[in-house]
Amino acid sequence: MNWEAIGAVSELIAAAGVIASMFYVGYRIRQNTVHSRAYTQRDIRIEITRDHLVGGDKAALYRKALSDFSLLNNDEKVEANAILITLINRFEATLRLHNTGLVDEALFRGHRAFILGHILTKGGKEWWSILKHGFSEDVTGYLDNAISENIDLPLPFTTTVPFFSTEQDE
Repeated sequence: MNWEAIGAVSELIAAAGVIASMFYVGYRIRQNTVHSRAYTQRDIRIEITRDHLVGGDKAALYRKALSDFSLLNNDEKVEANAILITLINRFEATLRLHNTGLVDEALFRGHRAFILGHILTKGGKEWWSILKHGFSEDVTGYLDNAISENIDLPLPFTTTVPFFSTEQDE
């Protein structure tokens, strides 16, 4: 075997090594993407749950806000606004992550129904009409379009979750 043949064999072995390492890198990237997606979805579920854990006076305020936002005094409106803004901001993050493929359809549709269920309550409609302009056009456009086009709308939260209605308190 001459030096040219040895050089050719070396180049062939090096090329095979490069190709094998590319397959390995591709495999690791795919694995990382799957893990990132899973962690993103887990974090969204945790944040939605955390945002929804409202106790004490805030629970009554939350229920009252969804039933009739106009009945709240200004201090209550500020507190209810903080709760609802957090919910919409979480949904906006979920919407963006869904659009990039990091959130699957099932989680997105569940979060969408949760948010629309809030906005479609009497108090939610009042609040949304006043404060929706403080959010990005992406989220307001998406939610307003879903409502105006009547696209797969859930029932209002105060209807589907009876203990959120203040009517039973009367």
